[in-house]
Parts: sequence; structure tokens; C-alpha cells
Amino acid sequence: MDHRNLADAAVRAIADHFGALRSGARVSEAASRTVAEVVSVVRSVCGVGSPVLEDLRRNPASCGVRTHAAALLWRALDEDGSAGPALGEALGRSDVAY
Repeated sequence: MDHRNLADAAVRAIADHFGALRSGARVSEAASRTVAEVVSVVRSVCGVGSPVLEDLRRNPASCGVRTHAAALLWRALDEDGSAGPALGEALGRSDVAY
């Protein structure tokens, strides 16, 4: 999976997870652990102080927020390609589905 696809998939998984939590939907422990791992990789690539995750947490359904977050993550992955495999491995698990 290339960096753009990884970024899109990571943002989709994170935003969908945050959206499910905000709506009160049941989220499996396995999915929560996987998304936590994805979030950890995103934090390490984008920087802990990056607003990307907080923007997704506040407004997970916003197409603009998702697009912006994916673009930032894609650029960060291009600059630091070492995180790509870890992100791909976490996203490859089947437990991110709700």
C-alpha cells in the first residue's frame, strides 16, 4: 500500500472509530486496541503536538477534516517512510471493523 492509501485508510479508521464512540455505538476491545496502535503511529509520524488527531476527535464526520488530516499524514509518511510498515500492519488487522 502506498503512503497516500495508508494515510487515507488510517484517517478513515480513526475517524470512524471516534464517530462510533461519539454516537454511543458499541466498539469492540480489539478494534479499540488496533485504533490505539494506529493513533500511536500517527502521533509518532505527525508529532505529538499535531492537531490532526484532535481535529478528527472533535469532528470525525467532516470531509474537510478527514481530507486535511490525510494530506498531512501522507506528507509525514513520505518524509519518514519507516512508519509505513507499522501503520500498514495495524491497518491490516480485521478487527478495525465495527
